[in-house]
Amino acid sequence: MEAMAARIRWLDHALLLLGYVQTATPYMWLALLLAWALGHAAGLFPVAGAYSFGM
Repeated sequence: MEAMAARIRWLDHALLLLGYVQTATPYMWLALLLAWALGHAAGLFPVAGAYSFGM
């Protein structure tokens, strides 16, 4: 049984990485959408113009 576990260890690591990415992705997209909605669409936060191009 231990030999079988050693053979599929790469699969375990790959699925774990995939699970991490799937768990984190929706939150990242939610954050991007909120930043756009509150910053650009609603005008509550500055999204550009912090520095001039002449610096």
